[in-house]
Amino acid sequence: RGGRMAGGNDRSSVPDKGMGKLNLNAVEFRPPPASAPAPGGGTALANAARDLFNEIKNSNAAVTPFRFLALLRQLFPQFAQVGQGGVYSQQDAEECWSSILQTLCREVPAIDKLFGLRLKMSLKNELTGETREEVKREYNFKCNITINVNHLSEGFRVALDEEREYGGEIFKGHNRVCELPPWLNVQMVRFFWKMPGANDPADATGQKAKILRAVTFPVLLDMYEHCTDEYKAALDPARAAKIKKEEADADARLRADPRARLAAEVAAG
Repeated sequence: RGGRMAGGNDRSSVPDKGMGKLNLNAVEFRPPPASAPAPGGGTALANAARDLFNEIKNSNAAVTPFRFLALLRQLFPQFAQVGQGGVYSQQDAEECWSSILQTLCREVPAIDKLFGLRLKMSLKNELTGETREEVKREYNFKCNITINVNHLSEGFRVALDEEREYGGEIFKGHNRVCELPPWLNVQMVRFFWKMPGANDPADATGQKAKILRAVTFPVLLDMYEHCTDEYKAALDPARAAKIKKEEADADARLRADPRARLAAEVAAG
């Protein structure tokens, strides 16, 4: 569960036709409360996304998402900024994707179930011994990239460490996954804020910088080590069954090929 990952090497990518479960044609929206105002931009954007996916599915020609883009720029004006010559300004892909995803998750329960994960934050004050716990719902799983991060899981560990201040007291701890979604949206956090004067003593404002570092990731992502003990216990039976099946399949292949079995026995000593 959670083995499929939406996202590329640097940023999360909008799901395409290959994501068969993302079917906006058949979803139902939460009915608004009786006292709620008329449907706003979020519902309109969700409707436009549903219609867009339906058009992509049924069209043999290229589809241009005019209505979806117009509503997106209306709902999030930063994506409507234009530069010289009236050309739309370049925007951050992750920020755009997160804005779309969070809007759809608010409006469409089925999308929320596809991408929503739960994190349990456990913190402790080392001086007083006071502890704090909080369960929060997120729609992306951050991989914080530093000069010491070479693999995706290493970036996860950095991002899951937590330090917060409550009432002037420092609490330290970590986050752990207590529920994985069918699709895990991974954000590669490559940008950080350089403190004022870090490189130029005359710079009093600081600046945004990008870490240009290669980070490897597996074909099959195993999230087990990042889960709570309770969630691990729930995952253990399925993991054990999978390992048992893989061992049985490997043994069957060795039996079918005597030369491969002999090579395995020689390698084992």
